Amino acid sequence: MSKKLIIAGYNNFNLGDDLMFASIINQTKYDEYFMYGPPIKPYFVEKNIKFIKNGKLEAVRWKFNSDFALVGGSLFMGDNEINLNRFDWKTKLFKRNKLFGGRNFVVGANLGPFNDKEVYLKKLSEVARFVDLWLVRDDFSAKLLSELGVENFKVIPDVVMSLDMSTYKTKKLSKMVSISVTKVEKDGNRLVKQSDFEGEVCTLCNKFIKNGYMVNLLSFEDSNDISVAKVIKNRVNSQDIEIVSYKGDNILEKIAESEFLISTRFHCMIIGALLNKKQIIYEYSEKTSNFAKKYGFEVQKITGDVSGKDFWDTAFEYNEKEIAKMAIKSMEQFDGN
Repeated sequence: MSKKLIIAGYNNFNLGDDLMFASIINQTKYDEYFMYGPPIKPYFVEKNIKFIKNGKLEAVRWKFNSDFALVGGSLFMGDNEINLNRFDWKTKLFKRNKLFGGRNFVVGANLGPFNDKEVYLKKLSEVARFVDLWLVRDDFSAKLLSELGVENFKVIPDVVMSLDMSTYKTKKLSKMVSISVTKVEKDGNRLVKQSDFEGEVCTLCNKFIKNGYMVNLLSFEDSNDISVAKVIKNRVNSQDIEIVSYKGDNILEKIAESEFLISTRFHCMIIGALLNKKQIIYEYSEKTSNFAKKYGFEVQKITGDVSGKDFWDTAFEYNEKEIAKMAIKSMEQFDGN
């Protein structure tokens, strides 16, 4: 195996992505780790990492004979021209790493959504030429790769499922409900309205507060989520509602201490299931619904009406967590077969 790993992804203080980076870096045994992009060390990463700054002369800073992993869920959206054009820089990075004698991996992706399947598959095929191993999170993604004739893929659990959550499982429950909020239209989903989402959350907040609960509005990524949390808090106008910005493991602690969880963010659903929480899971993107259905979790559409939307017991089997660990190690052990 290579002794160096270069990781690229959405490194912008996003809890879900930070947990994905940490899952891979903390549980592999490369001698050196590099992150491509801004010089920000993600929370939860326990090892020393170096950075390859993007921009001018980035090719000079690239490393020979390295494994390169593109990590994240929404890596290959094709619902608009901007997202389709983003395939090009990914192809460029994969091609460069090949020229430098390295191997390429895609880790944790949910393929899609897209408007024109033919155009999308053409762009995806250009990327696939340079990828040694795809580790995707759902059967829909696997089906798309199969349609392209790609054979070097595995369907895996989310890599965050490999993390040890025992510290958080010992937290004492409080009379709290935690709600992950975000801009539900941000991934190009035209089937949901932000106003409907905020209306539903406000209704749920008022119901819980009336029954004596403290409500936490969780921000997994402050640049996207805080503004939504402020709108909801102002509408509810209660001293029993708190905005929780992302500052390390504070979000995990709030979820662990809550009796109920309302998940909009994908990794809120994952964390909740790892902690065996009762959840309402909102279907604001296909990556959430495709993954949730695989594990038998009920998902709820955002309609503006909370009627009939009940909490659902969520948990993962032990073997799924072990498969997630093995999937991470499969990068190091990959021999091309």
